[in-house]
Amino acid sequence: MKKTIILFLTSKPYDGGKYQYSLALVEALSNYDKKKYKIIFFYFGDHWLEFVEKYDNVRIPSNSLFVRTIKKIVFLSNKKLGYKIWKFLGYYIDQVQVKIKKANPDLIIFASKDLICLEVKFAFAIPIFDLMHKYEKFDEISNAKIYEDRETYYKEICKNAKIIFVDSIVGKKQVINNYNIRNNDIIKVLYYIPPSYIRTNFVNPKEIYKSKNQFFYPAQFWSHKNHEVIIYAVDYLKKNSIDVKVVFAGSKKNNYNKIKDLINELNLNENIQILDYVSNDDIISLYKNSLSLIMSTFCGPTNIPPTEAIHLGCPVIASNVYAAKEQLEDSALFFDPHDYMSLSKSMKSMIDNPILVSELIQKGNNIKKKFSITNFSNSIFNSIDNFFEYEN
Repeated sequence: MKKTIILFLTSKPYDGGKYQYSLALVEALSNYDKKKYKIIFFYFGDHWLEFVEKYDNVRIPSNSLFVRTIKKIVFLSNKKLGYKIWKFLGYYIDQVQVKIKKANPDLIIFASKDLICLEVKFAFAIPIFDLMHKYEKFDEISNAKIYEDRETYYKEICKNAKIIFVDSIVGKKQVINNYNIRNNDIIKVLYYIPPSYIRTNFVNPKEIYKSKNQFFYPAQFWSHKNHEVIIYAVDYLKKNSIDVKVVFAGSKKNNYNKIKDLINELNLNENIQILDYVSNDDIISLYKNSLSLIMSTFCGPTNIPPTEAIHLGCPVIASNVYAAKEQLEDSALFFDPHDYMSLSKSMKSMIDNPILVSELIQKGNNIKKKFSITNFSNSIFNSIDNFFEYEN
């Protein structure tokens, strides 16, 4: 008998990695075995329609003001208790749950963090992208309110989920070390893959995005993204008569003004360019025209941009944090994200040693399969098959 699976899609294009991950799930699940499964794509937001309209799909409805008010009251005093109450009450009056109930799924896959997963009565799978609130002290990921909310959420996830997807072996160990899991085998390693526009690119790089000794860092301007270490490395190289160009591309988050001020203070406006919105084609051009991607973040366990760089033949310089070496193996140069001298040494190696650059590109090619849609899709369906086999 066919198993019914819902893929639940609520992320938005400006959500960055979460949105790209959701797109990958759509692509992976659209190649399902029609004899074994029925897949229904539940989506919120018109931006999803182009990806799901040719498949069975359901637009996620909004609740009436009356239902939203009742739900707010239920969750007012105690979130943990609220989830339990709404799991019962919402089953009858929450329009989202009514739609899910009508589909009667054997499994719901939530493509990103979604509180609805704790309100439904059906079996579900969900990713845990990271637990950095436990490991890093940045306001945007671990202030008191965020920490409390994440702890409540992840504790409930680990208690109720049937499958938990993580990005690495390190990520799996972190979940096991921090939360009570009834069975560690439900945690499945699913390596990030680059978005489809990277994997299927046919773009000739634009000359306007090409400069001598150019490096690229696509990252929103959060504090934990650590743009500062790049700026200080550029300053050091410039003072030693090595001119480099670094392009930053990302949304203006909490650390943006500080980064701008630092660039001005060190007189590096000719060396560091900040781009606002960058199209997919321009992103590809920036990778292809750069000596290297610099991934200077303090956080992990892994990150998506290095997989993009590898697919486009752009070497990687990555901060040696968490699962970076597990993800990239020997295809990157690694540095201490607290030490701009360590980064400047890696940047100089890229500039001075074209043989090293070629070797890193080849090593990246050797691990491309790890970040392929085929590998991603097979991992998902193996996890689903194992779940249904275990449940039976």
